[in-house]
Amino acid sequence: MDDVERNSQSARSVAAYYDRLAPVYGEGEYFRARRAAVLSTIGTELADARAVLDLGCGNGAYAGELAARASAARVVGADLSPAMLRQARRRLGANMPLLRLDATALPFRHDSFDLVFMSHVLLLVADIERCVAEVSRSLAPGGRLVATVGTSHWRDLVGDFLGADAWPQLEALFGSGLRAAADDEMRAAAACARAGLQSEPRTAAFSVTWLAVEEWVRIRWLTIVDDAVRAHAERWLAQVRPRATELRVEFTETLLVARKPR
Repeated sequence: MDDVERNSQSARSVAAYYDRLAPVYGEGEYFRARRAAVLSTIGTELADARAVLDLGCGNGAYAGELAARASAARVVGADLSPAMLRQARRRLGANMPLLRLDATALPFRHDSFDLVFMSHVLLLVADIERCVAEVSRSLAPGGRLVATVGTSHWRDLVGDFLGADAWPQLEALFGSGLRAAADDEMRAAAACARAGLQSEPRTAAFSVTWLAVEEWVRIRWLTIVDDAVRAHAERWLAQVRPRATELRVEFTETLLVARKPR
């Protein structure tokens, strides 16, 4: 299998996986708090934006807020998952352009956007260098790529409350889907440098209740498991709840803000 076929197979697998999450992804207190923290951190970039691409827009949760905050901008949403795009259309209405595309082969002209936003997309892209090169080509001089990277350290933070034995139990239930992805901040920064983008990290902090973390587990993971696993997980959550209900969990989201020279 050559690289092209391997990348194509990877893209199909990602699209199929996120098709299953389309109706619920981004809902709940955890996701709302995370979006608010990220958007606040890039407030200056949004205020200056006139053409914005939400690359990997999913079901449109971020795209709608980007359009609201960058009210003078033309916002375009793009994703690989047909089901996600259908949900985005329902959420956003008919006015926002929504495109199905591969992030490594963007159909836009050079210098089309002054802001490209990607929420946890780069870790899903098999050829990150090609993706970032395509983004760089599509950015106008002085434009910025804003990408959330890493895992928000959620595994470590939640594990602090639940104990080390919690993760083997969860991984046994959900399989490899729950295992934390490798932190991709350095890989993304290196790809930006090779594409001629000057990058800097930023941190967006937010906190949620433990009940919001429970809600997130249900939305993000229990949506895509079978009934037996879901029932087992609910029993596990019920056992944990008395020890954690009053807790607040502090998270940090890492952003990479990369500027194209003028």
